[in-house]
Amino acid sequence: MPTMILFALIVTTFTLIQFLLDYFQDRSSDYLVLVNTITFGVVIIGTVAFGFPHPPGFDLSRYTVGHVIASAALIAGTLVLYGLATYLRGRPKYYFPAALTGIAVVVVAALYIALPDVYNLLIASLFAFFGEQPVTTTVQEARAWSFDMAWAAFNWGLLLMAGGIAALLWRSREKVNPPAHVFVLVWTLIILASTMAHVRYEYYLAVNVALLSAVFAGAVLNIGWKDVTRFAGTATSAAHTGPAAAGKREEPPRKRKKGGKAPPEARKPKASSKDQPDYLKAGAVIAVVVVTLLFAGSSLQANIALANNARYGGVDSQWMEALKWMGTNTPDPVSTTTPSSTRRPSPTPPRSPTASCPGGTTATGSPSSQNESRTTIPSSTELRGRTDRPGTSSRPMKPPQTGSSTTSAPATSSPISSSPPGSSMLR
Repeated sequence: MPTMILFALIVTTFTLIQFLLDYFQDRSSDYLVLVNTITFGVVIIGTVAFGFPHPPGFDLSRYTVGHVIASAALIAGTLVLYGLATYLRGRPKYYFPAALTGIAVVVVAALYIALPDVYNLLIASLFAFFGEQPVTTTVQEARAWSFDMAWAAFNWGLLLMAGGIAALLWRSREKVNPPAHVFVLVWTLIILASTMAHVRYEYYLAVNVALLSAVFAGAVLNIGWKDVTRFAGTATSAAHTGPAAAGKREEPPRKRKKGGKAPPEARKPKASSKDQPDYLKAGAVIAVVVVTLLFAGSSLQANIALANNARYGGVDSQWMEALKWMGTNTPDPVSTTTPSSTRRPSPTPPRSPTASCPGGTTATGSPSSQNESRTTIPSSTELRGRTDRPGTSSRPMKPPQTGSSTTSAPATSSPISSSPPGSSMLR
């Protein structure tokens, strides 16, 4: 699936979810109509302006007119959702999701029956993308994502990404679902599902891992940074006041009169609970900082090792050896448009292997017994040359008779029953 169609899928899912959230919160969704219309209107204009390099059709895996149809369908769907939400505003809340479900069922059924090409374009291609076909298992970048591959690529970043998702969910719960948080969550979940289906989308997920790691680290720092500073301040003040207090002479407490107040130095100030650090929050900050440093350090180490150990520009060594063998042991390709004067001559095919004759001779040379004569089977080119000479017969020469040791076969008027390869061109 091209990147633009994957982005359209993300926007479609986000638009549907955000319309539902806005409807339940009695909020207008006109901003979604404006953004989607402008964004995908520009996509349609740019796609038509650059043309369609691939053969005609509706295949979304290629740059065809199917991209224009998908973008136009997204704009039309946004307008339908806006009109439906406006019409049902003020009515029971379950009307809107029930109406969406009914419309979706009717549209899918209509496309399946009346327009199967459009159904395959929009529905079947979606299920085929997230599914796994037998042919994709032979391509390394199209295989499913495994846990070992995920940890090798992102390691500690996966934990930070999970924390970022949890932080966005918590913020969305507190701040009435801001659209930006919903979009990031939808974007991450779809890219994660795409990566789990096909490992080649792993480099798209790297953006989400970095973004959500920063969100999680920032959220934890905002919550626990004051406790960290209080903890550091308490430790610093204890370190400074400890030696001074130990150097002072301990004086016995003074006796006070009955009904009198205690001396000022005998009063113990009560520590405010607000000034005491929350050790749990401070520990969470320290843990996040440690995991972030581990993530950055392991990623840097992996990149350096890859740069030092990569050969042939990142191409697999076994594949490179196969290409080198092919370049050395196969002839250079010859273009059919090359002039005949500069075209390389084709190699001469090898002669037939030696065959032993029953009469004591071999077809190519040395006698198998006491006979010293030699008999060779002429090639088709030699036979053609003999028959093309003036005054020669156009009939082919008869091969040596069985049991004879003569060096040449006399010409006869009857054609031979078995001719050497290529003799069909003699006539």
